[in-house]
Parts: sequence; structure tokens; C-alpha cells
Amino acid sequence: MKYLEIPQEVLERPDARELVRFWISGGKDYCTLQGELWDREKEPMVWATVAADIMKHAILKLCIEDCSRERAELLAQMRTRFNARLDEINDSYEGRLGQ
Repeated sequence: MKYLEIPQEVLERPDARELVRFWISGGKDYCTLQGELWDREKEPMVWATVAADIMKHAILKLCIEDCSRERAELLAQMRTRFNARLDEINDSYEGRLGQ
């Protein structure tokens, strides 16, 4: 298994917290989440922000790898798939959630 590097800037910050680890294996997703960092009312909004920030970073990665790609087009594609995936998850869920 190949592990991702932890950014140096994060290693130097005592307030840094890892929030998500995510894997795909055998067509299923596996996720570990660090919760209980926010109050019950705020936590759903924080996770929505984390999901959006991950998409933002994915768009940046794709644009760095291929500078002919358009950010707005990638975002539109991702929004479409994101919404479709949310609908799929509401219908059925496979995978594992750890903490």
C-alpha cells in the first residue's frame, strides 16, 4: 500500500488535526473520520465544507497535471457526479466507516 505524505506545514502545527482517511478496494469505499471536534449543530456544515475543499484540491491537482483543463468545467462535472453519488448513497450503502 502506498501512503500519502503529510504536508510539512501540518507537521509543524500543534493545532493540526487529521479529519479523513479514504480508500477504495474491490469497488467499495472505506473511510475513517475524526469527529467530535465540533458541536452537534456545526458538524454537518463542517463536513460539507471538507467535501467541497477536497473537490477544490482535486480540481487544482487535475489542472496542474494538464493545464488545458478548465476549472469551471471540472467543477461542473464534479457537481453533477457529486449530486448523483449522494442520491446513490441514499438508496443503498456499501463500505465501512471507522473512527
